[in-house]
Amino acid sequence: MNHRSFNTLLGGLLLACLILSQSMRADEGMWTFDNFPAKAVGTKYGFTPSQAWLDHVRASSLRIAGGCSASFISPQGLVMTNHHCVVDCVQALSTPQQNLVESGFAAQTAAEERQCHTLELDQLVQIRDVTAEVQQALDGKTGDAANAALHAKEAELQQSCGSDPGVRCDVVSLYHGGVYDLYRYKRYDDVRLVFAPEMAVAQVECPGFERRRPGVCIWQPRWHQP
Repeated sequence: MNHRSFNTLLGGLLLACLILSQSMRADEGMWTFDNFPAKAVGTKYGFTPSQAWLDHVRASSLRIAGGCSASFISPQGLVMTNHHCVVDCVQALSTPQQNLVESGFAAQTAAEERQCHTLELDQLVQIRDVTAEVQQALDGKTGDAANAALHAKEAELQQSCGSDPGVRCDVVSLYHGGVYDLYRYKRYDDVRLVFAPEMAVAQVECPGFERRRPGVCIWQPRWHQP
């Protein structure tokens, strides 16, 4: 895709988002991928997402190590996220002669993409219910003993994923400790800058927010070889 076509597409997507944000409201709450109320949504809206559809959405979602979210937006691994999530990396790639934060950046070819050495992306590939294992470890314990047992069990479960640097596991507590899941992630640590808007464009005003919200950056992860 050439630079002009990309800008046209991006502009169209941003315009569509602004229009839809005026009329669309989420009223089903927030749900984990393995506990989505598909039947309720089907009854109310006439669309019942299949498990394959939900798995596709899950695989398209990413977590940036450090707390931000992102999404795959192409089969080639192009990723889109908020500008503020990666502005430190854009700054690190800048030089005294070329301030990419202020001027922006757009790679015309794959060879022009610039690696961000500190950025890592996590793709959720598996959710496993480990509630029974955690509850067994906590059985009969209270206070400090319960906390120590919980931390030890979490460490054990996370280490069960092995030492592969391309894999990360986290124990996630849901519903105030009512459910414990082990999230297994595929980690991408070779991520390259494809596009970032200049700061003046990135700081856009979005409907529904009381403060200024950042724009987008687009990144390309290099796939781990099997």
